[in-house]
Amino acid sequence: MNKILAPSDGSLESIKAVKKAVELAENYSAELVVLNVQDIHSESVSTDSAFRRKKAEEVFDLVKKELPSSELKISYKMLEGYPPDDICKYAEKEKFDLIVMGARGLSGFKKLLMGSVADKVVHHSKVPVMIIR
Repeated sequence: MNKILAPSDGSLESIKAVKKAVELAENYSAELVVLNVQDIHSESVSTDSAFRRKKAEEVFDLVKKELPSSELKISYKMLEGYPPDDICKYAEKEKFDLIVMGARGLSGFKKLLMGSVADKVVHHSKVPVMIIR
């Protein structure tokens, strides 16, 4: 395993998943990328790209604050689009070996098993997905 992708929206579940991704990356000496996709289709998200960049940086700051100290080099990437589709496309395009993500994120919807983003990624990704609860 060489490359691990950890999508995060700043929720507790996604941060827990990033922590697991760090553990896996350390064990396999793999590259780790934390991805935040700003949903441009959501009515609650500004159309200003600079504002979305700021929101992504806030997510990355939250993640960094919660991670244990590690020698691992972690990259941070922001995309603008539709989170489920862009997570899958980015993982495939960049040839990731694994996606590690939380079962539920910040959305107000509570599904019995998984949030809508995780559910869609699991069902549409060509890259293996590990869901952390």
